[in-house]
Amino acid sequence: MGRTLFSVEMGAEILIYFPCISDSITLPLNQLARKLVEKGHNVTFATAFPLKNVEATNVIVGAEIREMMDKDVSKVLFGGGEHGDTPLFDLSIKANEDAVIKLKEMNKKFDTVMVYPLFGNEVGLYLARYWSASLVLYFTDQPTVAAWLDHVYGSYGEGNQEPLRDGALEDAVKGIIKRQFPEEEQLHSLSIMDLEKQANCAIAAANPLLMQGLRPIPPNLVYCGMMQCKPSQPLSGKLRKFMDSATEGVLYVSFGSVLLSCQLPEDKKKAMLNIFRNLKEKVLWKWEDDNLEDMPDNVMVMNYLPQQDILGHPNCKGFITHAGYLSFEEGIAHQVPMMATPICYDQYDNAKEIERLGIGRCINFTDITETTLSEALDQVLHDPSISERSRSIGSSLAPWSEMVGPVDRAAWWLEHVTKHKEEYTFENFYQKYPKSASK
Repeated sequence: MGRTLFSVEMGAEILIYFPCISDSITLPLNQLARKLVEKGHNVTFATAFPLKNVEATNVIVGAEIREMMDKDVSKVLFGGGEHGDTPLFDLSIKANEDAVIKLKEMNKKFDTVMVYPLFGNEVGLYLARYWSASLVLYFTDQPTVAAWLDHVYGSYGEGNQEPLRDGALEDAVKGIIKRQFPEEEQLHSLSIMDLEKQANCAIAAANPLLMQGLRPIPPNLVYCGMMQCKPSQPLSGKLRKFMDSATEGVLYVSFGSVLLSCQLPEDKKKAMLNIFRNLKEKVLWKWEDDNLEDMPDNVMVMNYLPQQDILGHPNCKGFITHAGYLSFEEGIAHQVPMMATPICYDQYDNAKEIERLGIGRCINFTDITETTLSEALDQVLHDPSISERSRSIGSSLAPWSEMVGPVDRAAWWLEHVTKHKEEYTFENFYQKYPKSASK
């Protein structure tokens, strides 16, 4: 199929192809898609979790993925397992094939395809080639240090990470293409790597000053971290009363949108409740069902919590988090010290970065005991150096402080480094000579 030409006035047909994702990944995409629509483009989103409050066309697939997220994933990951111990692979392949079928039925040609190139979504790379469309890759964290990505931006095999792309996945992806486009023999001959390396642009939901991202990169790898971050809004009702009355501060607890606190292993739940019971601070916990037995008087649980409005409240003193990248960013932006309890994937690297930056502590979830968590949490809540670093880092990186335009940009940077000189240095990135070279 030939490539569609479009004018700025007409707008482009843009496909965001993410059949297998978590609900949280849609948060920055909501902002991006809304901006594209405002600029006159037509946005189609192929997904298991649709965009909200955006005038885009949602092509919804993956009902089984949503059901699995609700029932199985938390139990497996909290128990020390990996996504490979769930049926995610098979469900992703089904969702991707369903997405291709629905997109074909629309009989539309797309000008640009943005792909999250993991979990079988690599099918989107072939769709972009089929339509002769521009190909944009999207990463939900720092591509330059994501050692668990088995592709051109990294390779797996270190630390606690599991491989996310192997021969079985490539065969399954190409199987979809062969079934749905049987006549496209040239397309069948291309590998995922063949297509991925020819992407026109990569958008990284990351910041170059985090995770040692400030390093030589191609000019078409664009950092767009913290798209979902926003200033906090006033709370209401019992939530506002709870936060406003916390004279000693509030500890906020959430394991994100995939991991459900109500499915915590009994030993971890007991350890956390025993610790919370002895805190002078109040505890606000994202808890997804109506029953939390033996709940201390200083604890309140709710099924849904507006995370950024809570983090931005002046009485929020600490954040227990699984260290998913979006929560990591939001904790930074709102200047809240973090207690990281990583469970899988990039969470381990994000948690290490929290400690490197001096804005919190880290304990792997499987290592949580009353003793380990109590000692680390005491530092997060009461060590003034951690709260000071959190304020410094957060005030320098909050996205609502950013601007555009060359003159404004130059003046902004002069002002910015005047206020935040301790955060902006080349110390960790600058090296004139190879380490082995003698002067």
